Amino acid sequence: MFTINRLGSPKTLRRCLGSTNVIESPNSGIRRRTRRVTYWRDRRMVVRWVAASLLDMEKRFKRIMGYE
Repeated sequence: MFTINRLGSPKTLRRCLGSTNVIESPNSGIRRRTRRVTYWRDRRMVVRWVAASLLDMEKRFKRIMGYE
């Protein structure tokens, strides 16, 4: 939060980046899409599932307010 204020960014951008929602939303979406997987074969499988989840969620992400 202090870094965002010190950068002198616009008020709308500070409001958007000042919360953890930008981070928590994708994390909860990944959890929601992978909760039924009971056996992870290897690290590559985890990366594939996470990437597929993020690509699916990307369509519904909102734009960051105040970005120019």
